[in-house]
Amino acid sequence: MNSQTLKRQIVSRAGFLWSNRDIAFAHRLQIAASPRMGRAAMRYLRRNCLEASCAEPHFRLSGKSIYFMPGYPVYDRERLLHGISQVLVETYLMPELFHRKVTAERGDVVLDLGGNIGTTALLFAQRVGPSGRVYAFEPIVHELCEKNVRRNGADNVSVVPCGVGDRNTRVEFEVSDFCIDSCVTGANARATAQAATAGTTRPARKVQAELVRLDDWMRTVDLPRVDLIKMDIEGAEESAIRGARDLIARFRPKWSISSYHYDFSGEPQHPKLVKLLTKFGYQTAEVEQRHIFAW
Repeated sequence: MNSQTLKRQIVSRAGFLWSNRDIAFAHRLQIAASPRMGRAAMRYLRRNCLEASCAEPHFRLSGKSIYFMPGYPVYDRERLLHGISQVLVETYLMPELFHRKVTAERGDVVLDLGGNIGTTALLFAQRVGPSGRVYAFEPIVHELCEKNVRRNGADNVSVVPCGVGDRNTRVEFEVSDFCIDSCVTGANARATAQAATAGTTRPARKVQAELVRLDDWMRTVDLPRVDLIKMDIEGAEESAIRGARDLIARFRPKWSISSYHYDFSGEPQHPKLVKLLTKFGYQTAEVEQRHIFAW
C-alpha cells in the first residue's frame, strides 16, 4: 500500500467516524476499526437497518425508506441484499460522489445517469432543495426508482425510464440478482469473463430498454441549465459523453463519474474518459483508477 492510498484510507475512516449521525458512535467506531470497513458497514446495515418482515421489505437509513425488490424475478435474494447494501454504503455511509470542485448546491439541476433504485437521486434532491431539479435516468428498475423517490417525498426528482448513449435506440440489457450491475448486452466484456472464470453468477436474464442521446433529450425538456452530471452506467460512460457534446457546449456541467468499468471491447474506461474530458477542456481529479471528477 503506497502512502497516498494509506492517507486516503485514514481520511476516509476518520470522516466516517465523525459523520453519519444516524449510526451510534460505538457502531461507527467498530466499523471504522475493521480491516474491511466497507464490508463491516454492509453487515451493520443488514443487522440494524433492514426491515425484512414487512409486506414490502426495505431499509431504513438517514430518515429514508429504501425499497429494493425489482420488478423482475430474483433467484438469489442473498445476492440482491449484498448489492443493495453496497449501494447504500456507497451513497450514504462512505460516499465518493463529491469533490471540493464538484458538488451539488441549492438550486442546481442535476442529471443522475444510472439512477438504479433512487438512492443518489434522493441524496441530490436533498442537496439541491425545492428550487433545484434532479433527473434520474434508469432503464431497468425505473419503477423501483420512482417508488423510492415518491415514497420519500422527493417532489423535485423526475425519473427518466431510459439509459444514455451516443444515439437514440432500443437495446438489450443483461440483468442479474445483484441489481446494480445491469448493462447493455456485450458491455463490460472483461468483467463478465472474469466473473465466469471465478464461478460467480453474472446476468442470466435479458430485457429490452431505451437509450437516449442527451443532446436530443435536452431539447425535448428545454432545460434552463445543467450544473452536475453523475454517471455510473456500467461501461457506457464514453458513449454517453460523446452524445452530450451540445449539452457540454451550452451548460458546461461538472461531472462525477464512476470510471472503473470496462467498455464493449473489454478495455478499461478510466484512461479513455480522462482523455476525452481533457479534450473537452475540463480539469480532472482522479481517485485511483475508479472515479473521476471534472470541472
